[in-house]
Amino acid sequence: MLYNFYMGIIECYRVMEKFSDDHYLTRNEVTGNVCYLKILTHYEIPVFEYLRRYSNPHVVKICDYEVRDGRLYVYEEYVQGETLHDLMLKNALPEEKKKDILLQICDGLKFLHSAFRPIIHRDLKPENIVITTDGIAKIIDYDIAKVYKTGQDRDTTLLGTYDYAAPEQYGFSQSDPRTDIFALGKIIEEITNDPDLLKVAKKATQIDPENRYQKIDDMKYDILHPKPTLWPPPGFRRKKPGHMIVSISYWLVASFFIFGVQIRDSDWPLIKRLFYFVELVIFFFLHADIFGSWTGFFDKIPFPFRKKNKTLFIIFGIILSILVAVLTRVVNHFATTYWLDYL
Repeated sequence: MLYNFYMGIIECYRVMEKFSDDHYLTRNEVTGNVCYLKILTHYEIPVFEYLRRYSNPHVVKICDYEVRDGRLYVYEEYVQGETLHDLMLKNALPEEKKKDILLQICDGLKFLHSAFRPIIHRDLKPENIVITTDGIAKIIDYDIAKVYKTGQDRDTTLLGTYDYAAPEQYGFSQSDPRTDIFALGKIIEEITNDPDLLKVAKKATQIDPENRYQKIDDMKYDILHPKPTLWPPPGFRRKKPGHMIVSISYWLVASFFIFGVQIRDSDWPLIKRLFYFVELVIFFFLHADIFGSWTGFFDKIPFPFRKKNKTLFIIFGIILSILVAVLTRVVNHFATTYWLDYL
């Protein structure tokens, strides 16, 4: 059933469904577009004017707006999908998809922060990120968004969600792009236990804004190019039992071969045992680096098939490691022969 709903100068919108006194589903009877209507008492017109004039695939589009009786009537695109919060409750997102969503959020924030007068969302949280049926992440809900005002010491209105609000939102200073960076860091802490992403979150959520990422592009770069860490080793970074069992098994086998040579062939000359020890260490650590991204060195090499076909990538990695093993064996042989002859 359609309800008559006269909205001042915007006469072409008709209410299709009422969700609450300030939330409606409407249809533009000229274009046929379905829009979501929100009636706001706290707002900044420049925010909605920017979102009406310009668009970004990761930011909800504002179709129309008007002020009436001191309240803002905002017609925004109707986005079909689920919030990041709901998807996390369902445990429906693999780690790679989480990373992809974070990168899309970065792109949305860059669009906002790149406005002539930067727009600060100030309420970034999983409930305000919608993942469409096509897998596109969109930032919604600009109820408390503001434009950055040069020379202002602090926000005139203190608003935000407790778990995600940066310290400056409590009156310490004015919100700026680093405020949204703080919130995105909090989102990372909530949705993943990936150690590389948690390092990004740690920097993003520093109390002092000067110690955070200064631009969203810098944060996006570190999400895309995690800085290598030697500890914890591969298999223990995401704290998944299956991965840890495989890692423990691998290093037990590696230890058996590496140290077994020293015990089994204890009658060998010391220099020969030393070279075999180095050879085996290189072989097993090389495998861990290629397939476990331990140091991140091999991640920088454009291996074929890495993304498109993991099976071919594994075969390629095995062939490479065998070639390196053969090379180290040849070097080992000549080095050992030289040293034994020299000694």
